[in-house]
Amino acid sequence: MNRKHCLAIVFVCVVLSSNLFSWVNVWAGAPKTAQIVFTAYGRDGNQADIYTMDINSGRQRNLTKHAIANEVYPAWSPDGRKIAFVSDRDGNSNIYTMDADGKNVQRLTNHPLKDNKPVWSPDGKKIAFNAKQHDQKNFDIYVMDADGKNVQRLTDHPASDTNPAWSSNGRKIAFNSSREGNTDIYVMDADGGNVRRLTRRLAFDIMPAWSPNGRKIAFVSYKGVDSGIYIMDADGSGIVQLTTYPAEFPVWSPDGKQLAFHSNKNRDGIPNSDSEIYVIDADGENERQLTRNRTGDKYPDWFDPAAPRVVSAIGKRAAILGRLKRLGQ
Repeated sequence: MNRKHCLAIVFVCVVLSSNLFSWVNVWAGAPKTAQIVFTAYGRDGNQADIYTMDINSGRQRNLTKHAIANEVYPAWSPDGRKIAFVSDRDGNSNIYTMDADGKNVQRLTNHPLKDNKPVWSPDGKKIAFNAKQHDQKNFDIYVMDADGKNVQRLTDHPASDTNPAWSSNGRKIAFNSSREGNTDIYVMDADGGNVRRLTRRLAFDIMPAWSPNGRKIAFVSYKGVDSGIYIMDADGSGIVQLTTYPAEFPVWSPDGKQLAFHSNKNRDGIPNSDSEIYVIDADGENERQLTRNRTGDKYPDWFDPAAPRVVSAIGKRAAILGRLKRLGQ
């Protein structure tokens, strides 16, 4: 073995070791099994608290415990170490983060009106959200760094723009807006440019959710007896109905095979007195109810360490494999 190959082997070992430690650091503090985080209303006399639930065992854990404050819209960071959420614990609705075990709560926004619906960028570096700030009459889409700095306004329209959803590559953001009369699903570049309308239906289309592979968008549609969750191609074509009853807040499993959502109807379409969390296959089969709480469970988000959403780590692994190939030539 010549000196060149010896140096190549040493280099590869160093890079792989550093990559291993990087992965260990990324997943430290993240759940070890698939989890859904959600908001539960009225448990233990509280208004709205955030819980996590193990998908397999059903075990639930209360992360926030406030008798007065409402804690809603929880969202996993891509690496599972953090949860962003909305709380009125300090008077206004602002965005906070906490560790996956509920500790280390930090306030990110401090505005006099409302900040809602935080969603992490796929690389975990930014958070998009909708907000009504200062003298605004309607909501617009904003983005900020994951530590709350560098807030930027992405949309500026007299109509409300809400419910942002990142594409899997981080280049696009879907949202819903009533800017052309009906409330429809739109998409724009991550910097707010190139706004394009995706749905054009006599319906109220809201709450888009981009699939992990970037090919599909799930959304909620209110359309009389045809209300429910729908799925379409990312360009707005190929719309199909997933549920045959009203349901809200669809979120994809990290592997793209299932969706979670909340609804106040069970699998037979019989109205319940509250909202519960459900899971269904992406083809509309195998629906199952996950929660059973008389006062309501809403706003699910999904994390699975077996199907991580960390794009930066994937890119790093691809770069290492490319170097391995070149060194072996």
